[in-house]
Amino acid sequence: MEFTTNEWEEYKELTRQVSKFISINKKGEIKISDGAKFLLLRRARLINSMENKYRIFFEHVDKFGLNKHTLVYVGDTKINGQRSVEYIVRQLGNNYKISCNKFTYETDNRMSLLARFSKGDVDVLVAIKCLD
Repeated sequence: MEFTTNEWEEYKELTRQVSKFISINKKGEIKISDGAKFLLLRRARLINSMENKYRIFFEHVDKFGLNKHTLVYVGDTKINGQRSVEYIVRQLGNNYKISCNKFTYETDNRMSLLARFSKGDVDVLVAIKCLD
């Protein structure tokens, strides 16, 4: 999967900044400062929110469809100003007519939703990171 041009430029800049906050002592141990940790988290978030992964996901859906009992995991990011979990649910429901629901800590009646998923009444659950 490839970065967009803007994502790649941001990734390179974050990597350049991280390098300023990492040092190696005489024992060969790597020291990572809090500043580097913050930048590394930003860089990881950039990777998690790559635009092309959603395009590729929907190309896969176009080509192969989705089976019942499918779990889709997304990052806690935004696409076009919308949380990725809601974006994916909306796209699958509206454009592909796939019965799906989000499954997050905010979801009411999660046990009922899992039962419907188990019976095949809901084909796809879209969750952030893991089923929490």
